[in-house]
Amino acid sequence: MKKIILLSFFVLFFHEIVNCQLRKSAEDIKEKIKDMAFFAGSWRAETVFYTRKDHVPEYRETGIYKISWVLDTTYLKWDIQLHDKNNSGRKRSILILITFNPDSSYYEENYFYNGSSLKVFEIGNYDKIHRDFTTKAFIPLEDGSHDEHVRTVTHIMAKNSISYIHYSQYSNEPEECNDFSAFLERVK
Repeated sequence: MKKIILLSFFVLFFHEIVNCQLRKSAEDIKEKIKDMAFFAGSWRAETVFYTRKDHVPEYRETGIYKISWVLDTTYLKWDIQLHDKNNSGRKRSILILITFNPDSSYYEENYFYNGSSLKVFEIGNYDKIHRDFTTKAFIPLEDGSHDEHVRTVTHIMAKNSISYIHYSQYSNEPEECNDFSAFLERVK
């Protein structure tokens, strides 16, 4: 009987320690993710894809970014809907989830794409002084043959505008290139 009581005590004690750590972790996440509050809202987007070789605009898109709080304000969800300016049948959707990981001290982003099983995981930092959110990722065999290193710079330009630049370098390329950029203006 004493063993059962003692075991019950240790189980309850351990359970309380875990719950306390989870509450502290959630508080830490919410405190740091507040730095991203500026992004919440709806944004009109203009994007440009560039050719890798000579950096000439290949095609342009327009669309909307809807950014909202989810999961008890521990994540920002980016729901992105874009279509080609010259071909309304060419559409793409992206879902991004951003949080802060107190264990790594990085922001973490998970990207999901329509019509693809590709998932991208990025880590990043937010510089409050320069108003830059920078991220990086390694994507093994991104095109089926080559690994890809990517990095992004999201810059808050003014009260209601953001620029986003995506850099990419495949394992068979000598240097990175700016292959995608976007300009966002707040709608609401």
